Amino acid sequence: GSFDPDGTIVSFTWKQISGPSTANILQPNSSITGIQQLITGDYLFELTVTDNDGAIAKDTVKVSVVFTLRFTESIKVYPNPIVGSSFTIDAFNDTRGKVRITLYDAGGKLILENVYDKQSDGFNQKINVPSLSAGLYILNVQFYLQDRPFVFKLIK
Repeated sequence: GSFDPDGTIVSFTWKQISGPSTANILQPNSSITGIQQLITGDYLFELTVTDNDGAIAKDTVKVSVVFTLRFTESIKVYPNPIVGSSFTIDAFNDTRGKVRITLYDAGGKLILENVYDKQSDGFNQKINVPSLSAGLYILNVQFYLQDRPFVFKLIK
């Protein structure tokens, strides 16, 4: 807490010095305050304390906001074994942007590569493979900004 050994504190003033967005300081003229409207990133706030003689002291606090929201994701590929000339990828996650689909045969030869644009939580794409012969295949589904693709074994 703040204290003044030779007088009394007459004002407190909080202000934002830096950060990735403008924060809402709930009680900017209180010794203790709350902050709202923060996004992921580092913020600096300064507290200025003034006493009855006009003496001023300042201190800075760093607030780090870390993204901790957990989002459930799911992905399935069906039918497997592939019946007919197509299969479907059905996914649900919070990733937006490009989705890269690659299909390899058991020997590692690239059979198919497509890129799609994902603009919502859901992604449902029918993949046509009319000339696919019987055998084992490896399907990679790579969502934009994810470290690793989802990998599936498919049978035709």
